[in-house]
Amino acid sequence: RIIVATPAMAEACAGLHQDIRVLETRLDSKWKNLPDVRQALGNPRIGCAIDAAQPFIQPLIIELMQTLDGQVEWILWGDVPEYLRPLASEVHDDVHGKCDAMVSLNLDIVLAPQGLGRTDEGAGPLHLLQYGACGYSVIGSDITGCPGDLAITRVANTRDQWLEAINDHLGDRHASRQQAARLREQVVNNWVFDD
Repeated sequence: RIIVATPAMAEACAGLHQDIRVLETRLDSKWKNLPDVRQALGNPRIGCAIDAAQPFIQPLIIELMQTLDGQVEWILWGDVPEYLRPLASEVHDDVHGKCDAMVSLNLDIVLAPQGLGRTDEGAGPLHLLQYGACGYSVIGSDITGCPGDLAITRVANTRDQWLEAINDHLGDRHASRQQAARLREQVVNNWVFDD
């Protein structure tokens, strides 16, 4: 049999084998009881992973960083190029898969832009689940590979839509925190492996 992580991957493999099964991504149980450390002090903290394999993300992020300069603190991690570093309040090594490091970023919002190609649609929601387990509000690209029931704000990959979504979250911090709490509950109840 072939085991894949998403229905999109199963569809892409159709015809390769008669027995293709979907085993959806889940988090390890260490993600289940993370502390809620967010302090509502100072400017809102917005985080984003920078991935060299997704080059369209960097121009989008720099536009958003320049537009919101002085209004928010930008926290970046991953393959952060030199030209983005001066605009960021903090730059970290890749924190994906490291729950203690991820939760210590103390973010209000995480941006999770993804491309529109088949690779992204088949990638599964692992990073979204990690952000949710940390209790962060998530704004993500509206692609078919993302489970429809997750409490994230979905946007098209245009600067205006991303900016509007960020401003909506910043304009109603209470609603944003409520959305983050719903996402955390969904992840803990439905997306963590049991024993």
